[in-house]
Amino acid sequence: KTIKVNAREFATLLKSSGSEHSLVDLYFEGTKTPALFPDVQHDALSGICLHADFHVVSATETLHAVVPVEIKGDAPGAKLGGLVEIIVHELHVACLAENLPDTIVVDVSSLELGQALHVSDIALPKGVKADSDPALVVVLCAEPKVAVEADAAAGPAEPEVLREKKPAESK
Repeated sequence: KTIKVNAREFATLLKSSGSEHSLVDLYFEGTKTPALFPDVQHDALSGICLHADFHVVSATETLHAVVPVEIKGDAPGAKLGGLVEIIVHELHVACLAENLPDTIVVDVSSLELGQALHVSDIALPKGVKADSDPALVVVLCAEPKVAVEADAAAGPAEPEVLREKKPAESK
């Protein structure tokens, strides 16, 4: 079925949703129908939405969707100079339509320097299962990289001569 939606309202919906894989309610002749919009096409220059495909879902159908990852909390390792890096920005999940979260919140408040949080470490909302490898690293607290500095007292290093040029012979 082809439908038309108000462009401004749809643009607002896209901006407010955590992902283009969000669940929306479509109303046909007074009947509420849950749907995903897994495919959205944008104009390359203006960014305006040109086309969206909606996938109507059943209340009993298990959805397979991509949900963005959001971190919260302060990692103790970051206070020691570490850098908290999000390695995986989206997680593949499976759940019923009513349980589909807008984002997956990852608490990094226990993340020490050099540690990582894997998919298996993340507390997912009730009714949501990860479709990703449980050993996949989602967030890590990387140790700071230390630059090796040359001894300033030694002065600039002289270039090494690989071979000397032979003097030109006179004819």
